[in-house]
Amino acid sequence: LSWHAPEHVELVGSYLLRTVARPSLNIDVAVRIPQASLLHKDYLDHRYADKRMLYLGYLGGQLLKACGGGKNGDARRRVSFVWLPHLQDRRWPVLQLVLPALAGGWTIRLVPSLAS
Repeated sequence: LSWHAPEHVELVGSYLLRTVARPSLNIDVAVRIPQASLLHKDYLDHRYADKRMLYLGYLGGQLLKACGGGKNGDARRRVSFVWLPHLQDRRWPVLQLVLPALAGGWTIRLVPSLAS
């Protein structure tokens, strides 16, 4: 498998609509999985769900490199896998980045998506 940078990145959810409420300060970001990383029949046998999880792992690895490779474990504590609360399905995680250094402790969730 070859992974590439996301085709498109855009804000979605409550931050975009300016309806973020405390105490949970979240920014949802949709990242479009590149077509070059998918096959035509990935909709069969949960292949898309598997590739979606693998792509999140790739993005997490790239983000760890960008954060300095997790020196002293700091970056590793800020990057974690979580599940969207409304799906309750282990096969559909999002990548959560907790940014405690920013005022208020913002959380950024990367949600993989496909082109429509």
